[in-house]
Amino acid sequence: MIPETGSPHTSGPGHQAMEGPPEPGTPPAGILEAARTLFADRGFAATSTRSIAEKAGVNLAMIHYYFGNKEQLYRRVVELELAHLFRLIKETLQTESTPGGFFPAIPALLMNLHRQHPELRQIMMREIVDGSPRLPAMMKEMGENGPLGLKKLLVSQMETAGECAFPADIPPNHYLALIFAMGHGLMAFAPLLAVGFGLDLENEETAEAVGNSAGKMVRSTLSPVKEA
Repeated sequence: MIPETGSPHTSGPGHQAMEGPPEPGTPPAGILEAARTLFADRGFAATSTRSIAEKAGVNLAMIHYYFGNKEQLYRRVVELELAHLFRLIKETLQTESTPGGFFPAIPALLMNLHRQHPELRQIMMREIVDGSPRLPAMMKEMGENGPLGLKKLLVSQMETAGECAFPADIPPNHYLALIFAMGHGLMAFAPLLAVGFGLDLENEETAEAVGNSAGKMVRSTLSPVKEA
């Protein structure tokens, strides 16, 4: 028998991305937590819905009821992780009073997110290494709630920044891509950086110091706007 807690899945691209996460302690929340852990550890292909059900302590029917099939469950896991990332960036943008304070904070923000949510890093790395089309497709389907909407917001901030000037010879999308690559890349290559440069980015103190240095590098590309 399927419990009444939560709501059944609704098919259609991007539908789940528009909803928030389920209430903690509910069957859907338990299924998502188990799925996130197993997808990160084993990858999509090596993870079965049966193993997810066993880890979550539910039966297979509940997974089909709440999420549909394995592909839809995987999309839901990744979309929730991405939505959390974009929400954090937007919240930081609202709390920082100036673009000159916000943009330099992005690398450290991304590094902290990866440290606090290692499953997101593992899933993204697996998708990239495997050359899977799932992640790009999901990001497109999120529309304004995903990277496309975030990019539009950040470019708008760059164009209306009054107290600082961004590099005139670097296109805005290039500038943003480099900042995001800095934060994501540092954590993606964390094991190699630990060996090659002696930087343990899993250590909070070290990660904070490197994040601050990354912020200084970004800040060095900004110049005060000269009054006419």
